[in-house]
Amino acid sequence: MFRNYIKIAWRNLIKRKVFTIINILGLAIGFGSAILIYLFLNFHLSYDKFHENSERIVRVNTELHRDEIAYRSSVPPGFAKVFREDYDYAEKVAKIVDRSGLILEVADGSTMNKFKQDVAYVEEDFFKIFNFPLLNNSNNISIASPNTAVITENAAMVLFGSTSIVGQTFVLENDKSIEVTGVLKNLPAASFLDTEVFISFENLEDNFEFAASETWGGITSNLQTFALIRPNQNISEIEEVLTELPKKHRPNSTNVHVYKLQPMNDVHFNPDYGGLNPVFLVVFGIIGLFLIVIACINFINISTAQAFYRSKEIGIRKVLGASVTSILKISVKEYLLFIALATVIAWPIAYFIAENWLSNFAYRIEINHFMILAISLSVLVITFFVVGLVSLKAATANPVKSLRTE
Repeated sequence: MFRNYIKIAWRNLIKRKVFTIINILGLAIGFGSAILIYLFLNFHLSYDKFHENSERIVRVNTELHRDEIAYRSSVPPGFAKVFREDYDYAEKVAKIVDRSGLILEVADGSTMNKFKQDVAYVEEDFFKIFNFPLLNNSNNISIASPNTAVITENAAMVLFGSTSIVGQTFVLENDKSIEVTGVLKNLPAASFLDTEVFISFENLEDNFEFAASETWGGITSNLQTFALIRPNQNISEIEEVLTELPKKHRPNSTNVHVYKLQPMNDVHFNPDYGGLNPVFLVVFGIIGLFLIVIACINFINISTAQAFYRSKEIGIRKVLGASVTSILKISVKEYLLFIALATVIAWPIAYFIAENWLSNFAYRIEINHFMILAISLSVLVITFFVVGLVSLKAATANPVKSLRTE
């Protein structure tokens, strides 16, 4: 019986080719656009969620209270040591300092290949706060000693042409020989971190003396301080205690510092500190929903207009004894066939746009099987409601009226 319903639905689609093409393409374009928007939203909402203790990771920021309040995603270089040693709020505290365009030299036989690379100087606890595992899935990252580094597999391939490079060295800024102690898995795209070479913090003094010091004399945007706070801590209470630090370490400064603990899930979504405005995502979500709704409304309008041409068929079926249920089944299966074909077409459209037109987009969005299933089910639920209304209207029409007009 089901096979017969499908045959009838397919024949009706073939019989009305223009109607079929308009409906399927309209739905496919709407669904494809909505799929792209969903992938975009899912990417941003997954930012930095992969860390084991992400709900307890905070970045320490500074509010500069002058004539107006300015916001900086950094603190004085001396803050981390004081917060680590004088307070018991955090399990781990670590600094990271970004430096761009440094020269790395790698030996290739008798020649030295030069690369310009962005690097980060990190304290060892940085990799105990965040989950950036090695290729062997271990988190045992050794970077405490001077002249040591870990790099991602991408960087390993660029610099050395291989990922089996533990123990090999590169020369930093024509000066220090740095030993690679580990190769990290490539960093997730949905991460605040995009550096691929991490050098021991002990080497920072050679490159950026101010950031390597323990001074409280100012801040630099190159330095960020992160902490893994202990469970069940009240961030507001900690911030209140930290108000004593500027008085103690910056008593004569007219530039008043107020230190704030920013939860990791807020880092990507706080425009005050260079993050994305969440309103932007809300607007995109509404646009995606409207695209689906508009595609469905267009589907209803065209289907309602076409129902007039099928009124005689439905009327004859009812006169011959067909129940509302059986007619409803035929109509629903026909419309579901529309939706299935539109969804099958929508995914290649979305994939083509993502892989070609958006190939240079700043964010690389990974399409996995779960996303395909989740989005397809979402589309199916929304459109099934629409299909039910159209089909029910056609199935419950008065056969006398439809046959009288013929």
